Amino acid sequence: LHKGSWGSEETWARFCRLPRESLAHLRDIDVNFTLARIRGSARAAGRVSRTVPTTVMLNRMLEVYEATRRAGVVADRYTFQELVTINVGLLNFGHAREWIERMVRQGLVPTIRPYRTLLKGYSMVADEIGSAQEIWREIKSKIAAGMIAPETPGEQAAKLDLLTYTCIVTAESRAGNFDAVIELLGEMDAAGVKADLALRNTILDGILKHRGTDAGLAEARLMEESGFAPDSYTYMLLLGAACGEKRSDDIRSLLGAAAARGVVPSAHIIQRLPFGPFEILGMMSVLPALGKVRLYNVLVEAAMRRNDFGKVVQLSDHMRSNGVAANVVTYTVLLDALNKAGRLDQAKTLFGQLLQGTELTLDTHIFSTMVDACGRHGDIRAMFEFVGEMRRRGLLVTEPIYNSVLSSLSRWRRDNLQAVMAVTRELERSRPPVAPTARTFSAIFAAFVAQAQHRRLGAGELEYLRMWYGYAGSKYYVAKDAYFYFMAVNAFVGAGCLEDAMAAFGDMVRHAELDRSVAGKFAEKPSRLLGLMEMAAEQQEFEMVLGVWDRWQQLRLPPMPAAAKLALFACDQTGRTQTAQDM
Repeated sequence: LHKGSWGSEETWARFCRLPRESLAHLRDIDVNFTLARIRGSARAAGRVSRTVPTTVMLNRMLEVYEATRRAGVVADRYTFQELVTINVGLLNFGHAREWIERMVRQGLVPTIRPYRTLLKGYSMVADEIGSAQEIWREIKSKIAAGMIAPETPGEQAAKLDLLTYTCIVTAESRAGNFDAVIELLGEMDAAGVKADLALRNTILDGILKHRGTDAGLAEARLMEESGFAPDSYTYMLLLGAACGEKRSDDIRSLLGAAAARGVVPSAHIIQRLPFGPFEILGMMSVLPALGKVRLYNVLVEAAMRRNDFGKVVQLSDHMRSNGVAANVVTYTVLLDALNKAGRLDQAKTLFGQLLQGTELTLDTHIFSTMVDACGRHGDIRAMFEFVGEMRRRGLLVTEPIYNSVLSSLSRWRRDNLQAVMAVTRELERSRPPVAPTARTFSAIFAAFVAQAQHRRLGAGELEYLRMWYGYAGSKYYVAKDAYFYFMAVNAFVGAGCLEDAMAAFGDMVRHAELDRSVAGKFAEKPSRLLGLMEMAAEQQEFEMVLGVWDRWQQLRLPPMPAAAKLALFACDQTGRTQTAQDM
């Protein structure tokens, strides 16, 4: 429960199948940690940079909460806070309030945090300004009545803090109620709560949206006079507004002011500017040395987003001619651009120069870029040379690098299954351990599929395939997807192992019953199952043919004439006339 990825359908399926008598063991887990893991599962899996709540997460958190409650685990403030947070994230404000009330009914005195979470949620929705004002008044009255506990141990009473003030100021600013904002700032001063730059940026954002660029620039000047030096977010707001109003002169002055403070706009803002990269470099020429490197990196990133690889190379040449020393981030992006532009030889030459130099410390990411590029272009020798150089430098070979190596071998060395097996043995021996993903397994299965097209698999190779398929559910517990199952079924079909292929197909069906997206991916290309039906028909296992057909119907996959023909043939061979007529 602690180590499993809660974004994995398989982890959840295991939890749902816990027998009733085992629920008592849930008393041994940290339920709050588990709820937090579920709520953060998308971020933990690397799919997003921040937690994006979903109804699936909410339902799973409620299942865990109910299961642990039945096991005798008593919820505390942190438990209820997790459930309030997920409901606010889904804009289920009524349910969030219910969880706060349930906390109170249980005899717990809430801190200001759940109320602040609810207030923050209201502040993000323009139509909820009335609710935000109501909860704000409720917070103040409950603090006065002693119905909110202090957050910090040792404090005598709860009090309004900067974070809570920021939430209500955000709500009023987004609604354009700037008179109320001024009153709140005065209230903060009286209470001894000092505003910070984040709060002032929130006000600036509201002014820009409601009153335009001129009012925003005036507010920015007032911020500076009050001692709040603009940061990257301040300039992002101002530049975004100026771009929206096509204020070229203001954009120039803002870029110059940002450069004077050493601030570099993000690639997102750079893409919106009405100027070319070399014009921007001229406007921000006063940047310090490190700032210039960051600016070049951002300009290169913006060009990459536009797939303008020629511009990337021009920026690299411009950087060198102006004596700006690139860092490892610059070279990583540049090498990636060269590879995507089909200039592998030029990328290898540049990387060779970096290997011989001493001014840069090359990291795993830049090596990963070259390993992947060589693998995609079929330069297997260079790919292994770079992996060897990594080891000589003491760098860890990570899971993405193993994936690149295995994928390239299965694509370009179809007759060399031993090389794939050697790499997988190396992966198993890695220290610290490398955890393979579904992509790793799919690449391994693809290698077996490719090999089976050239010759029959040997007994040892077949056992190795079975072993790795078993690893996915025992040793590594990977989050399987539709492509994983498709490649596994294909590998066993290619090896002539009907029973193993049917077992993998059965695993996919059981997974699809829990996650319809798996069946949906198969529905995009239902022909993936034809090989399994054809193999069963060739081996005169007509019951298996009909079994696959029945599952095909259960998964609601679109009908295919070729599949129907095989099923009808199986009916004919087994004397099932009525079944054939029903088809």
